[in-house]
Amino acid sequence: MKPLLNTAFPKIASRILMLKPELRAKALNELLQEIGSNEDRIYSEIEDSIIKYLAINFVRERYWLVGDTTGENISKYLVAHWLLAKATFGRVGLPYPAPVHLLNNVNELYSEIVNNYSKYMRSVIFRLNMINRDTKYLEFISKLA
Repeated sequence: MKPLLNTAFPKIASRILMLKPELRAKALNELLQEIGSNEDRIYSEIEDSIIKYLAINFVRERYWLVGDTTGENISKYLVAHWLLAKATFGRVGLPYPAPVHLLNNVNELYSEIVNNYSKYMRSVIFRLNMINRDTKYLEFISKLA
């Protein structure tokens, strides 16, 4: 939760910038104090959602990369490397400030992927089929190529 205490994200996410300038500093300080004093509770409330979000992204990217629809041959090692690579571009799912508890995250994520691969794959294929039927989108994309 420490990255949330960086002032840029809370300013944007909470729309504090929409307040009158004289009210912004006080509102931001109150928000940061609230996040800081409740970070364990906040994280525990969203942790399952983060794991599911990461799992469906893993399944989708694996499908795009190698066409895997079964989830066979997935190892914790592969999931750990994917998570670290993902964290290079965006810090979603990676502990702050360093990956001290990475193994716990990998174990949870690996378990979620292995136990729900077919469910996530159905979702990935459903969404891709929706995109493939969107003629306006496909026309727009074809003009970019």
